[in-house]
Amino acid sequence: MTSLSKNLGFVLAGLVIACANARAATLVGTNFDVIYNPAAVGLFGLPSLSGNTVFFNPTNFKAESLNGAGVVTNNQTIVFDIVPRAGFKVTGSNLIERGDYLMRNTSSLVDVQGQTRGFAIAAPLTEVTDNIVTTAPLTVLNVSTNWTGTSFLNLSSLQASPSGYRITIENLLLAYTDSSASGLRQAFIEKKFAGDAISLEVIGVVPEPEQWALMLGGLALLGWAARARRSAADVAA
Repeated sequence: MTSLSKNLGFVLAGLVIACANARAATLVGTNFDVIYNPAAVGLFGLPSLSGNTVFFNPTNFKAESLNGAGVVTNNQTIVFDIVPRAGFKVTGSNLIERGDYLMRNTSSLVDVQGQTRGFAIAAPLTEVTDNIVTTAPLTVLNVSTNWTGTSFLNLSSLQASPSGYRITIENLLLAYTDSSASGLRQAFIEKKFAGDAISLEVIGVVPEPEQWALMLGGLALLGWAARARRSAADVAA
């Protein structure tokens, strides 16, 4: 390979890495950082980080069917990485979602579906999953009603991964009105909040070389002090 070809290869590799880094954004936390792609947040909107909770406030994530339009759906998937700080292991992902719905006419229907997934970036072939389930049936008619959905990932069963854990949240909203029914028919559902509380466990930290040197120096000093005390005791005797 010529020198020109090698240099061109290095330049292209650098451009690929630069482009990949440009697509990533980071939320810096106390116990972990969150890495995500701002161009791929879709209907979720940009995430925020408060303590150990990653949260989203969607403003246009909804589905609505009117007067017999049949099934109307809206869906979105978001992916982000949780990268723990030294001394921490990620053990769980506890998702809570909230929104509201309105149904007019007994033939109308709304629904919330979805799934969460997680795997250790260091060992991506093993993953854990859980369905998003509403805490109460969506059956109230003619009154704007709040709904809540939950999902939990037990990440403690996965390999410890200092490089982080990848979390995927998939959401599907569904609204339905029957074309054969009569009168006003409306089915509306919207998601307004999604919060993922990350559980962590404190683990041992391997000391850096400088820390080892300080520890060994301290032990040597303690040993010298002990010998000095024994010598002084022998002289006094």
